[in-house]
Amino acid sequence: MLYALGVPFMVAGLWSGFKLFGKINDETFRRTVLALLLLAGLSLIASVLSFGLR
Repeated sequence: MLYALGVPFMVAGLWSGFKLFGKINDETFRRTVLALLLLAGLSLIASVLSFGLR
């Protein structure tokens, strides 16, 4: 069931990756990946903190 939920997001990521390949430089790609990692980390911390407050 979770695989079926994740497939559309995987396809969207693949599609956008193929569209952007070769169009952005390395520095932009690096900054984008770091920003996404920061957001993922912050959301993980927020979920842990909100779970601890219950």
